[in-house]
Amino acid sequence: MDTGIKLLGIGGVAIGFDGFRVFVDAFNDYIKPPDLGEGDIVLFTHDDADHFYAPALLGAIRGQKIIGPPGIAYPLLAGTGLDPRLLTIVYPPNLCSPTETEVGGLGIKVYQTTHFNGWQPPHVSFLLKHRGKKIYITGDSNTFDFDDCGIYGLDALIYSMIPKELRSTSVREHAMELKEIQERLNPTCIIGNHLIGCEWAVSPADLQEELEREGLHNIKIPQSVKEEVLV
Repeated sequence: MDTGIKLLGIGGVAIGFDGFRVFVDAFNDYIKPPDLGEGDIVLFTHDDADHFYAPALLGAIRGQKIIGPPGIAYPLLAGTGLDPRLLTIVYPPNLCSPTETEVGGLGIKVYQTTHFNGWQPPHVSFLLKHRGKKIYITGDSNTFDFDDCGIYGLDALIYSMIPKELRSTSVREHAMELKEIQERLNPTCIIGNHLIGCEWAVSPADLQEELEREGLHNIKIPQSVKEEVLV
């Protein structure tokens, strides 16, 4: 069965598995919070406001499981009334020692990864495994310099296209970055994230056009929140 992936704006992602959804960095202070259903799972890569905003989640949560690094704990628990049993804080000791857990049949492998621009918030990336599908979400990280066979042969790599150190990065530079990742990791599909609704990023349409000129047809750059990529 196909898995549907939608980008929600900025770094937000919705992944539709059979019977439940996983939302990653989808409750932030830039976009409208999505509606949660029974069995859905909420993940956060870090606590920057464009990826995590506690009031948005607290207004939407209805017993769903929340997983993320230490920075999300205090805003969600301090005087809020949130049941602490819903919250799992994960932060592996180092890059080479990921943590694994399972929620409702979804395998979640958590990596400590480095935020792309050196701000150094506690940051994690996720490898999701369900019924033979493997999907890796980078968050605000371009770190792949670790030896883990789990990140090879992915069904989908959801990769945030962020200008390094917030300097202007050209469409061409982004396309070559994605080409190098494709050649090294060989995922079935790469989905470029963090472009929709992001005023400091390149145009999604321009990047998709450049990728097509390069013949990189398995790299998808969604143009809107309505577009769904099936993997």
